[in-house]
Amino acid sequence: MFWYFFGGGAGAIDAGALTPAAVEELSNRVAIVVEDPARAEAAQSTLDELRKEVVAFDKKFTASGKAVTRSYRDHAADRADIEAVLDQLNRDWERGQERALDLRFEFRDKLTREEWASLYSTE
Repeated sequence: MFWYFFGGGAGAIDAGALTPAAVEELSNRVAIVVEDPARAEAAQSTLDELRKEVVAFDKKFTASGKAVTRSYRDHAADRADIEAVLDQLNRDWERGQERALDLRFEFRDKLTREEWASLYSTE
């Protein structure tokens, strides 16, 4: 869902999910498309923040998966144990998505309309 918002719909980067690799690909495209060094640096700075957010959530997602797996294997674990992990993951996901949307608009504001169109062109 994030890429839908970040990319303005189905775009050239059709990852379906925000991953470190997808952010890296976008960063590489910015280096090619944005010719003004100051604006390119500003855009890359925003993408660096986005990359940090994505990596941080990825770590939380992995850790929660391990915790759920441990609970599934533990005969003594109850439903509340698993729900607590999933509830925290949902809170982390929501905060991450809010931050990602903020960064999407920050990123957009650092680019011209033409640069944006070039980054997300489907042709």
